[in-house]
Amino acid sequence: INEFITKDNINNIIRKNHIPKKLGLLSLDIDGVDYWILTKLSTLDPSIIICEYNSLFGQKKSVTVPYKKNFIRSKEHYSNLYYGASIRAFVNIMRKKNYFLVGTNSAGNNAFFVKKDLWQKINKDILKKKIFNSKFRESRDHKGKLNFLDKRKSLEKIKDKLIVDLDDKNTKKISKLNLLN
Repeated sequence: INEFITKDNINNIIRKNHIPKKLGLLSLDIDGVDYWILTKLSTLDPSIIICEYNSLFGQKKSVTVPYKKNFIRSKEHYSNLYYGASIRAFVNIMRKKNYFLVGTNSAGNNAFFVKKDLWQKINKDILKKKIFNSKFRESRDHKGKLNFLDKRKSLEKIKDKLIVDLDDKNTKKISKLNLLN
């Protein structure tokens, strides 16, 4: 299915394509407004959900890019760094949906969540949940060439972009939040 996903069309696309409600695994990775899509997703009941998070936003704050219907990562900022949500934002929304964080991949870009009934079966086997920061540097210069910036320099590139602080429901410039953690 080749469709541009929005928070307003996600459930209709799933229904019209007869995707079964019960799924083993759902992977959400659209390089953009993933958090907002997930908040509206109601037509699926997967056992496991994988969400791409932006580790540049840190682990302590619950933040996401503002919703924009036609969000395209590479067009929002030339650096390709401005997209998605923090791991904390996903942990919070997933808890409301009765999913629990198992951990992240070692590359630091995908978080794994399991449904409550499955969590109750495996929780005792998980000795330590680990959240990894991104190990890759994917920033780009104005010409689109990789420039391999570290976290501090990456945040500096997008410091004037807006971000939603989900705890206080305010939109702020990235520079107003301490995301270096």
